[in-house]
Amino acid sequence: MPKIGKFIGAAAGALFAAACFAAAAPPVRSESAVVPGLSGTTLKMTNPKYSSGARDGRHYEVTAASATQTIGGDGETKLEQPLVELGFANGSVLRLSGATGLLRQNADSLSIRGNVVLTAGSGRIIELDDATIDLRNNTLTSETHIETALKTEPIRAHHLEVDKSGMIVLVYGAIIRPEGVVFFDRYALE
Repeated sequence: MPKIGKFIGAAAGALFAAACFAAAAPPVRSESAVVPGLSGTTLKMTNPKYSSGARDGRHYEVTAASATQTIGGDGETKLEQPLVELGFANGSVLRLSGATGLLRQNADSLSIRGNVVLTAGSGRIIELDDATIDLRNNTLTSETHIETALKTEPIRAHHLEVDKSGMIVLVYGAIIRPEGVVFFDRYALE
């Protein structure tokens, strides 16, 4: 996250410097002198990208259609249509998408809400209501209803965890089979 903080700090500093120079300059009546995307203390970005990587192969990349951040605020950035890629030391990759997100740079965390879809490297798709990602460790949790399929058998669970190796574990759920329902406390997906 240091790269992100430097980028945001540099962008905020450049905008502050531009505002200071603009205040000292004579008034300009042209609308082209307005800094696009800056409204009061709010910084609006189109197609932002946040990323980081470690030597062991772990990495993450967060992109979005747009982002809004309060300058001088608490380091929270609101994201519209976020897309997340989490890479793990063993080479596995997970991708998430959702309607909205909240990136907390000070806590290295990202919360995604609304129509969240988790796609594993194997192509498995898991539908979630929300997801919280610890960007320091590339771990993920979801505390709401989870639904996926094992071949053609639906799986439903109440909790999902992704550990540091990228393993997806469903907690407290059931596999619905034609011959009956199989309940489980923990189920590791392939």
